[in-house]
Amino acid sequence: MSRKVGVLSVLFLVLVVMALSIGLAFWQQHKVRSVMANIVAAVEPVQEKFDTFISVQKRFPTVADMGDMGVFEIRVEGMNYMISRESGYEGSGELEVFFSDNAPVELQGQKIIFQRFNDGRWVCVTTVGKKFRSKSCNADAPEQPVYLGALFYSKYYS
Repeated sequence: MSRKVGVLSVLFLVLVVMALSIGLAFWQQHKVRSVMANIVAAVEPVQEKFDTFISVQKRFPTVADMGDMGVFEIRVEGMNYMISRESGYEGSGELEVFFSDNAPVELQGQKIIFQRFNDGRWVCVTTVGKKFRSKSCNADAPEQPVYLGALFYSKYYS
């Protein structure tokens, strides 16, 4: 009888450890997704500022314009900095958001790219792993170059 109790106790302990490890994995995934979702939500007002700027200036804002618009005042956990790149077509370009070193490790070195087309439509693409993407930003980004100018842009977020 005591041997059965011992085996059942060990089996119960194994099941508890397995349940905790599965729960921890889901919690970590949820945490990463929530950081990404918070950044996507924080960029929505920036997109509105860009749309207003484009309607007046008839061009995509530069990084200097972003500073004038107060974009760099936006602080979100896990976000390091943003850059802007015009595509050459009137009103189209990309707003890129880079994750900081204090972001979850699964997001570090990754980015979210908000692409604006000249018809005013915004599309969100990302280099973040598929299982960590939010529903509103789940498309694959095209292959990305490595940027060495991060120190220049990071002064806005220091």
